[in-house]
Amino acid sequence: MNIFKRLIVNGLANSHICPLKIRLKLYNLMGIKIFPKEIRPNCYFNSEFVSIGQGSFVNYFSQFHSGNDMNGKIELGVNCYVGMNVTFCTISHEDGGNIQRAGRNVYKPIKVGNGSWIGANCVILPGVTIGEGCIIAAGSIIIKDCESNSLYAGNPAIKKKSL
Repeated sequence: MNIFKRLIVNGLANSHICPLKIRLKLYNLMGIKIFPKEIRPNCYFNSEFVSIGQGSFVNYFSQFHSGNDMNGKIELGVNCYVGMNVTFCTISHEDGGNIQRAGRNVYKPIKVGNGSWIGANCVILPGVTIGEGCIIAAGSIIIKDCESNSLYAGNPAIKKKSL
């Protein structure tokens, strides 16, 4: 995302004074494919490779660290709810040598199934698919795929029960 798009997306659209309808139009004009019920102010997008389905809700301070191509896309299905300060991160690194352990960037997509609910302060790491109808407890770190209609919690998150 170029500097102009970042200014519009993370500055103007992201502002508390920007009405919701205008915020959503600005996001879509800048290439972010979103059709949610609501995205609160102060959310961060580092690229346009994000899609958010109809009826979804994204709370304050959530961050979408997507890649610069489809390998690093973040997809939220319909009717998903995302709590405050949730981080979606599709970017990691190859292991480097002992002089610099963080090697070349690697991007893996994140997908959240329809109807899922992600609690506040969660971190969703690269390559994860969260199945439909999942609940991710607040503060959880998701490092691997989550089965549909299940509750996950912890660091790293583990399945607590089927729903």
